[in-house]
This record gives sequence, structure tokens and C-alpha cells, in this order.
Amino acid sequence: MTTEELVAHAAEGLLVGAKLAGADLRGLTLVDVDLSWTDLYRANLSKVNLSGSKLSRADLCKANLSWALLLRANLRHALLLECNLCGTDLSEATLSDANLAYSDLSWARLDLADLSGAGLSHTNIASANLCRARLVGANLRQADLASADLRGANLAGANLYRATLRRANLAGADLRRANLMEASLLEADLRDVDLSDAVLNQASLMFANLVGADLTGASLVGARLLGARIYQAKFRATDLLQTDLVYCLGSRIGRTGRLF
Repeated sequence: MTTEELVAHAAEGLLVGAKLAGADLRGLTLVDVDLSWTDLYRANLSKVNLSGSKLSRADLCKANLSWALLLRANLRHALLLECNLCGTDLSEATLSDANLAYSDLSWARLDLADLSGAGLSHTNIASANLCRARLVGANLRQADLASADLRGANLAGANLYRATLRRANLAGADLRRANLMEASLLEADLRDVDLSDAVLNQASLMFANLVGADLTGASLVGARLLGARIYQAKFRATDLLQTDLVYCLGSRIGRTGRLF
């Protein structure tokens, strides 16, 4: 099938469930096409424009989607294991329940994207834009989110066990009931973050900015907050057993549970 024939077939909706494993589709424009259930294993989709397209339940494992455009694309339940998504624009895309484990999402745009229940364990999401993204219940176990923009993101109930969030911007994010056990939040911006009922046991929060954060009911057993800024943070019913608060700015607990 020639490139022209493939584009024509896609426009007519004739590629649903097609076998395109290993195909070279670099730079093609495939806007608003239906590629649901399509086999694109190891396909080269670098710089392709798939904005608005349907890729639900498609197999994109080990595919190259670097610097591709997938704005508002539907990738619900898609398989994207070990996928190259470096610099890819997935703004407002739907990736709920998709599996992206071990993929490279560094410098990707995922602002306003829906990643609820997505598998993102061991992914590289460093320096990515996840501003106001929805990651409710997502599995980010041992993911690298260093310097990522997560302002206003919803990470309620997410698994961030041993995740790296060094210098990440989480200002205003929702991390209620999140698992951040042994996570690295060194120098992270956690201003006004909701960490109520979150688990941060043995987490590193050294030099983090927790001004105005809500840690009501959270567990910080053995956590390290050396040099952290915790003015006006709420620590009601918070477990601070063996927590290191040395040199914290605002480490005096009042009757209301607020630090000042």
C-alpha cells in the first residue's frame, strides 16, 4: 500500500483494526481518523499529525511517536509500552486506562490530558507539561517526573511509590490519598497542595516549598523535611513519627494543627 493509498484509506475509516506493525508513517497528516484497534507495533510515527484521531485499544508498543501531534486524540485503553513519546503533544488527549509503562514522555505536552487509571510505572516524564492533567488513580510507581509541570493536576489516589519529583512544580495539585512512600520531592514546589490522607513515609521533602499545604491525616513516618518551608501548612492528625524537621522554616505546631 502506498502512502497516498494509506492516507485515503484512513480518511475513509478503512484502517480500523488494520495490521500496520513496523510501518513508516513519519510526517504524515492523519487528522481526525479512526485507528481504533490498529496494530502499530514498532511503527515509526515521528512528527505525524494525529490530532483528534481515535486510537482507542490500538497497539503502539515500542512505536516512535517523538514530536508527534496528538491534540485531543482518543487513546483510551491503548497499549504504549516502551513507546518513544519524547516531545509529543498530547494536550487534552484522553489516555484513561492506557498502559505507558517504561515509555519516554520527557518534554511531552500533557496539559489538560486525562490519564485516569493509566499505567505509567517506570516512565520518563521529566520536564513534561502536565498542568491541570487528570491522573486520578494512575500508577506512577518509580516514574521520573523531575522538573515536570504538575500545577493544578489531579493526582488523587495515584501511586507514586519511589517516584522522582525533584524540582517538580505541583502548586495547587490534588494529591489526596496518594501513595508517595519513599518518593523524592527534593526542592519541589508544593504550595497549597492537598496531601490530606496521603502516605509520605520515608519520603524526601528536603528544601521543598510546602507553604499552605494541607497534610491533614497524612503519614510522614521517617520523612525528611530538612530545610523545607512549611509556613501555614496544616498538620492536623498527621503522623510525624521520626520525621526530620531540622532547619524547617515554620516548624512550630499550634493548637489548630497549623504550622507557623
